Amino acid sequence: YNESMPYFETPDGQASSNYSTFVNNLAVLHKKTGNYKEAERFYQAVLRIQSQRSGETAPDYLRTLTNLGELYISMGQYAKAEPIIKKVIGSYLNELQTHFPAMSEKEKSQFYSTVSFHFDSFNSFAVLKNQNPLLLGDMYNNQLATKGMLINGTMQLKNQILKSKDAVLIDLYKTWIKKKEQMARVKNMTVAERLKRSVNLEGMENEINELERNLSVKSEKFNSTARKTLYTWQEVQSKLKKDEAAVEIIRFRKYSYKHTVFTDTIYYAALIVKPETQNNPTLVLLENGTELEKRYLKYYRNVVEQQKGGTEIKDEFSYPQFWEKICAQLISTKKVYLSVDGFYNQINLNTLRNPSTGKYLIDEIDIQILTNTSDLLKTKPNQNAKSKKQTASLIGYPNYNLSQADKNSTIKKLGIPIDEINELSTVQVRFSASLSTVKELPGTKVEVESIQKILSDKRWEVKSLMSNLALEENVKMLQGPTVFHIATHGFFEPDMESDPTGKSSKYDNALFRSGLLLAGSAESIYNKSNAIDASMGTTEDGVLTAYEAMNLSLDNTELVVLSACETGLGEVTTGEGVYGLQRAFKVAGADALIFSLWKVDDAATQKLMTNFYKFWLESGNKREAFLKAQLALREEYKLPYFWGAFVLIGE
Repeated sequence: YNESMPYFETPDGQASSNYSTFVNNLAVLHKKTGNYKEAERFYQAVLRIQSQRSGETAPDYLRTLTNLGELYISMGQYAKAEPIIKKVIGSYLNELQTHFPAMSEKEKSQFYSTVSFHFDSFNSFAVLKNQNPLLLGDMYNNQLATKGMLINGTMQLKNQILKSKDAVLIDLYKTWIKKKEQMARVKNMTVAERLKRSVNLEGMENEINELERNLSVKSEKFNSTARKTLYTWQEVQSKLKKDEAAVEIIRFRKYSYKHTVFTDTIYYAALIVKPETQNNPTLVLLENGTELEKRYLKYYRNVVEQQKGGTEIKDEFSYPQFWEKICAQLISTKKVYLSVDGFYNQINLNTLRNPSTGKYLIDEIDIQILTNTSDLLKTKPNQNAKSKKQTASLIGYPNYNLSQADKNSTIKKLGIPIDEINELSTVQVRFSASLSTVKELPGTKVEVESIQKILSDKRWEVKSLMSNLALEENVKMLQGPTVFHIATHGFFEPDMESDPTGKSSKYDNALFRSGLLLAGSAESIYNKSNAIDASMGTTEDGVLTAYEAMNLSLDNTELVVLSACETGLGEVTTGEGVYGLQRAFKVAGADALIFSLWKVDDAATQKLMTNFYKFWLESGNKREAFLKAQLALREEYKLPYFWGAFVLIGE
């Protein structure tokens, strides 16, 4: 490097881009060989060049600045590193705020993936021993800014468009939704089918992406009332009452600053804010995240599963591993607003048994799950104004074995338009390894009839769709009922193999691997011929995937109840929650969701749901009613498997 340097120097002050890259590489070499002082000198030289050439917000400048900050951390000079790392994070937050509104969701995801590691490495920096504890406040604020950023962006886009009253923009939005529906059907085709129909999947995806980008750009002009500043933990704190706490759980990989790589070690940080918190949030660091995600999560789920037969198996490990250290910082706290991450999306904390007291967590503290603790700062809609009349759409007891002929006859009587694309032929592949049969659920008939009576007695306008009427077509025609309740089989396929050609198709998107079974789904799933028969008529296969549910019109819907097995499962993405049905229905517009984390007992579920509606209409408070219904069910069914399967998110 020293001998080559003259060849890269230029007469105008050593400012060429090649020279800049050369000097940066030399700095990296010095760092790797432990010559930190020389590395510092060369990094600073590169920064001077890049600042003059492209400015201090350019990507190359920020990368070099990051390198210098990491060098100082490796040297143990945290005071020097802190302002540098904070400057980098601030620049990327500004980039996200500036560019996100005009991007499609796919572009947002790709862009965020290029900068997200900076936030993860910042978390490693913030929790270092002997570090400035004020950085924990920055860590909390970063989480408020970035957690759920993709889903929030999608929801904001939809809201801005529908509130714009711009007919052209709304028509463009409807075209985009229709194109997405078409792609959902095409994704369900095999490669052979797409070739036979001359379908260009990549072209469709590009067209949808371009439409969404145009929508984002056009709708942004209606976003003048959007908040441009970032939320802080102090603002969250201002909303807390006495005996309350806000907790952000953050999952991140440990970063090695010496080797500039993420390690295989997973950390979970719980940042706790209470009314009396001063200076910075309290940190509870779980350094055995890898073990929690593998060994202890598996143990928790095994214990729950073994309770299915009614045998009591005491779980002595889950509470100490998942909650005990956090609980130690919540003494005298009665209510916790909790935003979860990682595997915490896959457990119901209320079902954890405290070995020292013998009580379940549901008896010891009130936990309200939020998507982000900044939800406490958002204006809550007036539910009475949101829906002038109380309406409910109830779907249950689908006739899974509805023949195609009877289905076509039903659709014709209902006047539902029939499209030309048929997607029946490939659903069999999706379930071949996971469903041996689609069993009827007689308890869901009782459930829907009981809920209908409860709501009707309170003068709600109720529409029940059961048996042959529990069609996917009817679900897609919903227009924002106050309550949407669906009782059926749910599914999530965690590990889908690629298609036989080795190319990725529907398998690469978790939203296609999660869904609900409706009338006629059995014939779709077990269609042995895999033949394409346009004469079969319907566009729907009776399988409502999360991708399709995302496009439902539920903007005036106060509550969605997914009374089915495993409706809360999906692909867990750090900082973005679960890619599955719960995400889909949030994007569709639902204020609050009730969903399940494991396969549920039909009879117990029917009793839980019936009691929930009865208690809700008596008190007017969904959360209180839900907890009361769980406790009432526990009087008959003592084990968490029965009363703890369902979780409520939102208010």
